[in-house]
Amino acid sequence: MSAPDAFIGINGDFASLKKARVQYHQHVTCPTCRTAILDLFYSNVKDAYTSSPLPQLGQADPNLVLLSPKYRPLVQRQKPKVINVKQWSVDALSELQGSLEGTDWNLLMLNLIWRTWLM
Repeated sequence: MSAPDAFIGINGDFASLKKARVQYHQHVTCPTCRTAILDLFYSNVKDAYTSSPLPQLGQADPNLVLLSPKYRPLVQRQKPKVINVKQWSVDALSELQGSLEGTDWNLLMLNLIWRTWLM
């Protein structure tokens, strides 16, 4: 798996889910059709959701299910890091601007084109 901390959520028909290398957890725990659980939603994070039954939609046989997230992404679980950012002084910016204004950009581009053509 290229991103081992990534959240994976899947739903549908799971005939071969047991063959997967990742352990998946079922989150729909309330009945969706009388006393049976027909709706399946799996993820690779245990206890990521809680399920609650909702009323039927019109004349549909199965009930709707509300999945409420309990999962907090890794970025929210980590403590923030303090980083220092260096800011250029006004004098340094003026010096850089003067150097760039004095640059012969045509000569630079010709040199780049010439080297690319020789390759």
